[in-house]
Amino acid sequence: MSHTFVIWRKNGLVWVGLLALLALTFGAAHLPLGGLNVVVGLAIAGIKVALVALVFMGLGCSPALMRLAAATGLFWLTLLFLLTLADVLAGRHAGNENSKGVKAEQSISPIR
Repeated sequence: MSHTFVIWRKNGLVWVGLLALLALTFGAAHLPLGGLNVVVGLAIAGIKVALVALVFMGLGCSPALMRLAAATGLFWLTLLFLLTLADVLAGRHAGNENSKGVKAEQSISPIR
């Protein structure tokens, strides 16, 4: 087999795997799992991210420094998401917003 065929075969298999995971995500979103819907969706998304990073971005066979740079970027992105989540949860806990996310002074409209 030629080298080009091997590359296309590997990429095609990963693409089919990503499509299967997409179908699994769609199916899982319509199951009545309650709070586990988010967990299942994030787990499937993590598998898709790993496939794209390892195969299409070439991190599976890249030097250690490149993998360290990718892991550092992922770490900082996770940290920013967690800090944003903490800020949103702290605002709700302090009573600045009602259950619909509207500030208390905005929810009451004066009649003129």
